[in-house]
Amino acid sequence: LAEYDARFDRLSQADLAVVGPLARTADDLELALDVLAGPDRWMSPAWTLDLPPSRADELGEFRIAAWIDDDACPVDADTRRVLGDTVETITAAGGTVDADAQPGFTLSKAMTVYGELLFAALSGGVAKDRLDDYSRVTDDTPTGWIMRSSAARHRSWLSNNERRLQIRERWAEFFADFDAILLPVHPRPALHHDHSMPQFERVVSIDGRDRPYLDLWTWIAPAGLGALPATVVPVGMSADGLPIGLQIVGPFLHDRTTIHLARLISQI
Repeated sequence: LAEYDARFDRLSQADLAVVGPLARTADDLELALDVLAGPDRWMSPAWTLDLPPSRADELGEFRIAAWIDDDACPVDADTRRVLGDTVETITAAGGTVDADAQPGFTLSKAMTVYGELLFAALSGGVAKDRLDDYSRVTDDTPTGWIMRSSAARHRSWLSNNERRLQIRERWAEFFADFDAILLPVHPRPALHHDHSMPQFERVVSIDGRDRPYLDLWTWIAPAGLGALPATVVPVGMSADGLPIGLQIVGPFLHDRTTIHLARLISQI
């Protein structure tokens, strides 16, 4: 179990790895995108990148959806309040937000497919004989699931990759009607680090209830699985004075849409 903590610090450019700079403002973020985005040295002889402009210019022109809570991974009261207030602020400023629209898949399915692909991608840090041991684990715990996912055969990866492509298609259908969707980043604000036990045996408190530690990643699964741009903007504070962010997710390759909407939300 300890090696899982260690190998999480060795994320490589494998499947599902992402690259995205941190910035103080949307303007800085867009500048970084202009500098960094483009073909790598292998692809540069054959193609260039020309990202489309933002789908809209003014806040009132954006078709926005909001998916800010879900029974599969409930957010805490502070997060629900701050994100709810943000939706109301957008509406008061002339924006239109559909709080009922969701893509054609469940959050639970997204997290399951995302997690199984993620831990398979991270398996390069585990010795082969250990993976053989992991494949025989049968207990119904987060750690057991992670071990089995890490030891998945290629045919299992192919099945999950097919599910990923299906979810990407559901996203494409969704973004025919919407320009962006607002999601939580995490189900709660920042928490004290707990190294008293292996990572995936830990629990996290959400509104006084102990939830699996993996819940901290659930809300990033839909965008990560769909290879979608996601821009996070701070939108409020918890009762304890901790920052809470909003995840703005847009269509594939429409990074400028999510960055510009983040800019407009920051202004209000």
